[in-house]
Amino acid sequence: MDLIEVKNRKSEIEIRHPWELARLEIVNKLLQKTIRNDENFNVLDIGCGDIYLISKLSDIYPKVNFYAIDIAFTEEIILKLKNDAGSRKIFLFKSLNEASIHIKGNADLVLLLDVIEHIGNDIDFLNDLHKNTSITNDTKILITVPAYQGLFCSHDHFLGHYRRYTNKSLIRTITETGFQRIELGYFFTSLLPLRIIQVIKEKIIKP
Repeated sequence: MDLIEVKNRKSEIEIRHPWELARLEIVNKLLQKTIRNDENFNVLDIGCGDIYLISKLSDIYPKVNFYAIDIAFTEEIILKLKNDAGSRKIFLFKSLNEASIHIKGNADLVLLLDVIEHIGNDIDFLNDLHKNTSITNDTKILITVPAYQGLFCSHDHFLGHYRRYTNKSLIRTITETGFQRIELGYFFTSLLPLRIIQVIKEKIIKP
């Protein structure tokens, strides 16, 4: 959930959008080979939003240290999310540099879940991430992004997206910034027909 909605949320227990539930299931499956339920295992969730996803991951991996990072955090939001997190090992920070000071050891895993499409210069952002002292050659990074620039529409503008990606353009981006691809693929392909209809409609009738 976007942080804009956090202030209006009454409690942690609420009905979630099916997209969020499906993404959680997919991310969890993708991480099963990587994440270890170990008190020395560190996960950085950059652009974490309302920490829903890592809260659920923390329930599955209670020993793991989760560092939640979002530049949109305010003291009010941090206080609320800390209360929602309860006894989970979730630590909240306004920047990666701030989190790097507090992290014990290096980052074993970084989550960039629907983040880099919100950044004007994704190359500079990933370059800075690559240079961060918490990131090593052993750090794994999971990136999810919206697919196909041809499907860019008013909803992308509403969400603050600068672009969409194909597998090819994403590989080009991560390679240029010094990272290496391990696995690559698409998911949620069943939603493509709906988005295609929306794009065609907007070409005929301006939104």
